[in-house]
Formats: sequence, structure tokens, C-alpha cells
Amino acid sequence: MSQAEPYKDYTPSEEVVEMTLVRVDEGQSDNYLSGLRKTWVAANEIDQKLGRLKNFSIYMVPYGDNEFNIVLIEPRWVCRRLFGL
Repeated sequence: MSQAEPYKDYTPSEEVVEMTLVRVDEGQSDNYLSGLRKTWVAANEIDQKLGRLKNFSIYMVPYGDNEFNIVLIEPRWVCRRLFGL
């Protein structure tokens, strides 16, 4: 089996991200997202305006019961500084 070579077969990302996996009860996604809008999204929008954050994302995942169904993604600039990225 051949192995992929960095910079030849793919380009490694220098970005460090935090992924939060959330399992929201059935029928509660709208309530959860409304709460995020007032807290997590609002805080990230402030960081964007201050130039500390380029982007952040919320993804809905169509998995079955007992699995996460919402994914929150945001860069971790503290990790970038720690590892010199």
C-alpha cells in the first residue's frame, strides 16, 4: 500500500480548529440553534469584527439516534500560538 506524501499528494493545513459535537434531542434543533444565535454565534461575530476570527461554522448532521447531530467549528488561535503555526 502506498502512502500519501505531504505537499505532493495533499497540502497540510496550518489552521487548528476545535470541533464540538452536540447531540440535540429530536425536535429541539431549532431551540438549540436559537440559543446558539444569542450566545456562541454572537460571541464569534464580535471576534470577527475585532479581526480575531476569520470564520466559524455550524453543520447539521443527519445521523440516527444516539449520535451527534450538530457540529460547531471554530479556529483555535491559542493552539496556533503554542505550536508556532
